[in-house]
Amino acid sequence: MVLTESEQFAPFDSSETHYLRTTAGLVINAEKDASLPPGAARIIGQILEYPDPVRVGGGARVSLRQGPWGEDLNGDGVEEGFRLTFTQIFRGTESLTFAGSDLSVLHFSNTVTLTLFSSDPTVPAVTVVTTEESYLAGTFGLVRAIREARDENGAVIVPRYTLEIDSGTAGGVSWADYLSPPSPVTTLALSHNAIVFDTGRGLYYASVPNGSSTNANSIATVNPASGTVSFSAPLALNPGAMAISSDNSILYVYANNNLIRLALPGLTETGRVPLPGPGFCGNNSAERIAVSPLDASVVAVSLANAGCSPRHEGVVLYRNLVEQPNRTQGHTGSNEIAFAPNGTELFGLNTETTEWGLRRIAVLPNGLTQTSVVATSGNFGINWRTLDASASQIVLGDAVHSTGNLARQGSLPGQSCRLATNRILCIVTPTPGGFALSEQIIVVDPATQLPISTLRFGTNDFVTWTLRLTPGPAGKVAISDTGFTGSLPFTSLRIFSNALLP
Repeated sequence: MVLTESEQFAPFDSSETHYLRTTAGLVINAEKDASLPPGAARIIGQILEYPDPVRVGGGARVSLRQGPWGEDLNGDGVEEGFRLTFTQIFRGTESLTFAGSDLSVLHFSNTVTLTLFSSDPTVPAVTVVTTEESYLAGTFGLVRAIREARDENGAVIVPRYTLEIDSGTAGGVSWADYLSPPSPVTTLALSHNAIVFDTGRGLYYASVPNGSSTNANSIATVNPASGTVSFSAPLALNPGAMAISSDNSILYVYANNNLIRLALPGLTETGRVPLPGPGFCGNNSAERIAVSPLDASVVAVSLANAGCSPRHEGVVLYRNLVEQPNRTQGHTGSNEIAFAPNGTELFGLNTETTEWGLRRIAVLPNGLTQTSVVATSGNFGINWRTLDASASQIVLGDAVHSTGNLARQGSLPGQSCRLATNRILCIVTPTPGGFALSEQIIVVDPATQLPISTLRFGTNDFVTWTLRLTPGPAGKVAISDTGFTGSLPFTSLRIFSNALLP
């Protein structure tokens, strides 16, 4: 993405600054600056102005460029020289009133020192020092800048002035929409390892870990309409990954090295089977579980070992709780899994090594076999990467791929995205020093991968959250929250309500 900032105000000449939005942050692109000689523009090149995320602490961040200026300013046939220094100090997070609302902003002190050296050694160097106090708010970017310029003796060249943005639109959405109060949220102090939604009964089921202060090792039933929670009897030690059958008749739960089958709605146990292992790296657990959309008795489990890295130990298939002999390879494989709607294949995603492979896995009478793999643009920065599949699309983390050839179709405007009815829901969370305004859910059109609406569900700016959303009934989603730790179990569950949710 390319941004251009233009200024024009009396009595000064107009100026224009070009930016590039990169994975590292916002970069000044001096190569496009027409006010600079081409030679100097090439040497200055690109300078990272606002890193994303911001590195807190560590003092000043300095970028230095120097070389021939590219012009003969005094007419002696020799080019002048220059040195440019960009210095930035991150001052921290502050409060700023913007468009009538109080926002958390990131405050930076930027200094650009440009010195021109004459080719005549008897002529002293000329220096211009430009300073800027800049304030960036999530989603909006730069909302206030206080600037001035002085010479090497401190004499004012450009008097101190302030730029402040008071309105605008982004992607066709008025900034006022971002500043409106967040929609209603019901927060439940529910410690849980995993959560699934029962589409037939309109209920969530959550696995309550061993360390919970109340109702440990049980299954919680959450009514998103009323916010009430009930608990089953203790099931087994530390229940974790879960999956529900498409007909909502069976809930599969991993607990204490076992795959356990529960009949719904009563959560009555109808069988259990130990997972394969242990192996060299210890006991195997279920990282993810997926149930065939065609047969509630067919279930796949992505295995994870207790003591090695990578942790993956393959994907195993069960028929009526009987382990099938063929399972996929371990080490680099499918941490996340999802059945295709036709039930004849699985999709798998590697989330723990830089291979980031998206896999197609055939479902055979005697188990599973991997048939193809393509690279994805995964990274460790995506919170709680997920994998969902429709008849035509695979949604994984922040991207969409085709179910036909696994090719990438496009990027999504969020971090952890999920399929929900005829829409895609993406969660956007503030990261340490990042530029997200607040906790948001973006409703996306699957056909275009473009936002339809942006919905705020929190006001916590510039903090560390690890969140995962689970679609629910029309107008509601469940948001699992780890708080500041960023590690399992999730410490609370938020039920977010908005009429624009599918």
